[in-house]
Amino acid sequence: MVINTNANSSKMKTWVYRYLLLWAMGVAVATVDASRVQLVDNGYEGVVVAISREINETLGPPIIQAITEMIQEASRKLFRATHYRAYFRHVKILIPKSWTNTLVNNTALSENYEDSDIRIDHMNSVYQNQPYTHQPGGCGVSGKYIHLTPKYLTGKFQAWLGSRGKVLLVEWAKLRWGVFDELGYQGDESFPPFYILDDRENGGHFGGGKIYPTYCADKVVEGQQIGKRGHRGCDLNAQGEPDQNCRFFPHRDQIASSSLMSHPFIISDTVVDFCDDQQSDHPHNSVAPTKQNRFCGGRSVWSVMNDHPDFQAGANPPTDRYLDPVIELVQHTDAHYALVLDYSGSMNDHYRIHKLRKTARRWLLHEVAQGSYVAIIRFSPEADPKLEDIAQWTGGKTFTVNDLDEGLMLEDAFEGVLTYQPPPTKFNSSVMIHEHVYIGNDTFTSGTFNVDFSIGRNLRFRLDTNDQPHVTQLPHLIRPDGSVVEGSEFDPLTYSWSITVPMAEEGEWQWKVGVSGSDENFVRVKVTAQTRDPKVEPITTKAWVSSGARDVSAKTERIIIYAEVKQGNNPVVNANVSALVTPPNDFDPPEVYFLLDNGQGADTQAGDGVYSRYMTKYYGAGRYSVKAQVTDGGQAVINRGFLTATSQGRRRRSPAFYGDLESPDYCCGSVIPLDRDTAVNTSSFNRVAVAGSIMVAEVSTPKVPDADVPEGSTGSAAPPQDLMPPCEVRDLRVSLTDPSTSHLSSHNISLSWTATGDDLDSGIASGYLILMSTDAHELTEVNFGRDPNDLSLILDPNTVELLVESGSRIKVTTIVEMDLNSGETYFFALRAVDKAGLTSPVSNLAMIHKPDLLEFMTFTSASDDDAYFPATEEEIGYPASGFTAYSPPLENEIHLSTSEVEVLASEEVLGEENPEGDWSNETEIVSTVSWDPGAGEQPQDASPSLALVPESAEDPSLAIPIWAIAVIVVFIVLIGVLVAVVLSKRRYGKFDFGDLRPLSQF
Repeated sequence: MVINTNANSSKMKTWVYRYLLLWAMGVAVATVDASRVQLVDNGYEGVVVAISREINETLGPPIIQAITEMIQEASRKLFRATHYRAYFRHVKILIPKSWTNTLVNNTALSENYEDSDIRIDHMNSVYQNQPYTHQPGGCGVSGKYIHLTPKYLTGKFQAWLGSRGKVLLVEWAKLRWGVFDELGYQGDESFPPFYILDDRENGGHFGGGKIYPTYCADKVVEGQQIGKRGHRGCDLNAQGEPDQNCRFFPHRDQIASSSLMSHPFIISDTVVDFCDDQQSDHPHNSVAPTKQNRFCGGRSVWSVMNDHPDFQAGANPPTDRYLDPVIELVQHTDAHYALVLDYSGSMNDHYRIHKLRKTARRWLLHEVAQGSYVAIIRFSPEADPKLEDIAQWTGGKTFTVNDLDEGLMLEDAFEGVLTYQPPPTKFNSSVMIHEHVYIGNDTFTSGTFNVDFSIGRNLRFRLDTNDQPHVTQLPHLIRPDGSVVEGSEFDPLTYSWSITVPMAEEGEWQWKVGVSGSDENFVRVKVTAQTRDPKVEPITTKAWVSSGARDVSAKTERIIIYAEVKQGNNPVVNANVSALVTPPNDFDPPEVYFLLDNGQGADTQAGDGVYSRYMTKYYGAGRYSVKAQVTDGGQAVINRGFLTATSQGRRRRSPAFYGDLESPDYCCGSVIPLDRDTAVNTSSFNRVAVAGSIMVAEVSTPKVPDADVPEGSTGSAAPPQDLMPPCEVRDLRVSLTDPSTSHLSSHNISLSWTATGDDLDSGIASGYLILMSTDAHELTEVNFGRDPNDLSLILDPNTVELLVESGSRIKVTTIVEMDLNSGETYFFALRAVDKAGLTSPVSNLAMIHKPDLLEFMTFTSASDDDAYFPATEEEIGYPASGFTAYSPPLENEIHLSTSEVEVLASEEVLGEENPEGDWSNETEIVSTVSWDPGAGEQPQDASPSLALVPESAEDPSLAIPIWAIAVIVVFIVLIGVLVAVVLSKRRYGKFDFGDLRPLSQF
């Protein structure tokens, strides 16, 4: 670390330089872990709360006061929740450089907004003023940051979300330890607000069960079901589940003390603990359909926390010594850089020093913000490998550049450290919209780029080369209307030409330049622009890799490539996002990964604007550079929010229980909802972002390149060792295709899911093993496939039509011969299998059941009354349907017809469900299974392969006998009597779910 003192200042300033370390022996970009928080002797140090420069300074005093109080409260609650093992000791609040009237304790050292742990910024259109944690990783993986808004900090949101200190504690658990919510989300199929639990052990019906709200708690949580128009009580749909209008509101007073991760669903001062293992005082609910169970395989929050370095192996044991947090106010200052450059003899090879000097000049002259400080440190003749640690010690970055690179990777390295500058206003920030490198024998080269509605001011075109005579005809631009823009300016120090357009019109632009035709030289084009209108934020892209700067083993670790596309804080969905990965060896071809935002595989949430994919192809150890490229794909839209839309409305919680505050449903589960009325098409756009590099220390047998292996390649002729199983399926759906035939002995059951891959989320899985059971516990990760009574539906390996690319949609129909009149609830789960026999984790649990054998678990108390909600929809202020969850874009959906297999593109317009289409001529894949769960182990032929049957084959189950018609008539009469009773009770007395009983008890 280099520390300089400015003697001319009336107050001593400490300057800490961010080190940019450039190795000249091979290069790619690796970033250090953004957060530098450490838990030292039970106290967290290095926590940074950063206020966006977009926030007006007049709001500063109340925001800073609210942050201070929130951290103090959260620290005390954190100390209690971790069993006296952790609290906040030292927290810095980073204010913008532009604030001039706020007293600070010191200037910022290495702190910056982009690497902060908690951000104070304008609201996200989807979450509005609800706090949330940007958490793209999986179980046990730290999040990126916590997002809070000024209105949340200074408004009256505690009536809806509870105390700010408890909310921060919950979000800190997600950010720090990589745990997840333990609650349901309205309208979410993967994480529904209710679920069915088999209750046979407590005297319930065999295979039946009760409907429970989704949460984790050590005691039964009391509350009230609220249905349509705010009336007490909920209706059931055709499948016997609570309909979309049903909500459960826990009371404020509870006897339960866990789980904090069910907050704010359970807002009670008694809830102070996380759920733990079954043997603890706060046992975990491993069967509820929560994010925690899905992403952590049913593990408790404390189980995940104990694997974190904060508490692993007994670290930071309980203490009775608690200190109030020290909160320091610091201010962003001009950036300080130290370039540690290799000037050893090895730099003469491959013109390394020449390339380094030119790129450094370009960076200093054109990229570094005015007022920044730069120090240059030279080392020679030999570099100590530990020099790379300097960048990590100071929060800087390390880069490596391949010798055959002609400036592209080296310039990316310099640009990668610009995040340490004080961020400009969004109006003055530049966005990279196009990049191109040409090396070849042509004497002329050109390219195109799009200027979209969000950018165009101060468009800057720059062309660089390694040899001035290589450019034989000056570069020029061609506008969308065909007119030519000339007048490029040449910089002899950097061999670069530039053209600036004060305001570029929207549309497709073109550039052209004449070159010598020598393939020993190159030209590189880069186009940037600023936002067109100060009221319209630009579409931006950020990219990163999950591994950070540390060395990783591809044998044991899963590396994920991420790219985030947003307009301001609003997600851009349905874009085309790809990642270009350059291997360490100059002779190996680059790999292209198409990143997805579908909530499957590496992606944890659909529609959040974060696109991701596992990196699965390696050519050997070394540094791999990664860059993301984004286009609109003709279908990209900006999610402008669903909570503010008139069609979605808001609901009002009862003032008697929650205060006079309008509050939306808690967001968000597996899918970010999209409101078609407020979404905006992006039009054509391009973006480029540097993700950095991955230092791979070891791999399995290297992958064989698809083409012939060039001389010097690290590719191996030996087949690679398969260490990557398929990803889990998270969206298995099961339904009776005709619920009205539930009294018959033969039934069509429809199953659908998103296909997973052979290697994680890439390639094609070789098969799927589907199990059906009347006991949900038999389909957990530990018990899957162990019970011989479970019915297995195994896909025939020869049915290649079902074995499709990861991300495609599969739909299967199977005929199961069994009597649903026995009153069973049937649970389904599956595993995917790859060609090496590796299996995926168990999928989510799906189910079918007979409606009249289900009842609500009663949670009401004597304090409930009918005035809990207003009586009319207008007074409530929200529609009966709630919000509509958007179906994520899928590449293909698979159906089988009598004549051919059709691969149909799914609906790409967000906000609408994927269309089922007209399948009147469809023949689905069907398997016929006979099974009596009460007869013991299933017969040998009870697990047939799925087989095609012709559409014309008659289904005898569709014939309705006379006795069935008589039963239907009697049932209708009984329903009429029940309705009369209900209406009578609503008029003359109270009615709640305590009055509901299974039909078998009448």
